[in-house]
Amino acid sequence: MLLVNLISYGAIGVAGLSIADSAGRRPQFGLALLFVPAFVYGTTMSVTDTLAGALVLVGISLLLRTSCVPAAIAFSAAALTRETALLIPAVILTGLLYRRIRDRLRPEDRQLVVVGLLPIICFVGWQSVVVALWGEVGPLSSGGKNLTFPFLGPIITDGYLDPATTEQWMNILVPAAVISIIAMAVLALVRGEVDRLDTNLAIGFSVATAIAVSIGPALLETYRSSVRGMGDAALLTIVAVLFGTGTWSRLALLSVVAVGGGLMMWELRIAPDLS
Repeated sequence: MLLVNLISYGAIGVAGLSIADSAGRRPQFGLALLFVPAFVYGTTMSVTDTLAGALVLVGISLLLRTSCVPAAIAFSAAALTRETALLIPAVILTGLLYRRIRDRLRPEDRQLVVVGLLPIICFVGWQSVVVALWGEVGPLSSGGKNLTFPFLGPIITDGYLDPATTEQWMNILVPAAVISIIAMAVLALVRGEVDRLDTNLAIGFSVATAIAVSIGPALLETYRSSVRGMGDAALLTIVAVLFGTGTWSRLALLSVVAVGGGLMMWELRIAPDLS
């Protein structure tokens, strides 16, 4: 799994270069995606965040280059790795259905059908196998405690607002830093800095942001769980600001590098304990 994650981490960098190039930015700006906290943590542990993130970013980079069938395959593989990877395909499919109902389908929309539909078909098929073998749906396996009302999670999580150890402080500071970076991207959007972002990615960012501020007790037990819960929002935040050229976009890129770099140093410091 470590080898898979290291290869995936490299794929995130390559996809970041491609996305930045598609956004009209210097390709090296895309390397900021390597500092998303969920990837920094996930790369050294046997969790699927880095692999799923790499597949989602590859899917996005292919989508931006209108390579729809390869993008659909990448998103399908991502959905089988981590169910939250369905966000962009679900947004695409919802938009297609809306335009179909309003009779506003465009000729280029036809090739997007496979991007929205194939990942969902693969996901439903796999969840059917999961239910048959284990009797529960994967996304609901935490007893409904993954999400709550926006910003209510810290209040209803035992001991969250009364930190006594370094680990407990990290559980507050790292998610707060991620939320701050997301807020910078929101400001960039409001100020019109990000005017070339694909509509599907903009809607996906909005939904992921709403989810990030609504994570519940099951995801707030440790900072590692919380940054994983915010991983999709952080990923789409950096993708969004790569399309921006203003102050808040630049600040978000610099901030994620600073937070991710600091987190790398922290994880290296405790690596002997983890092993």
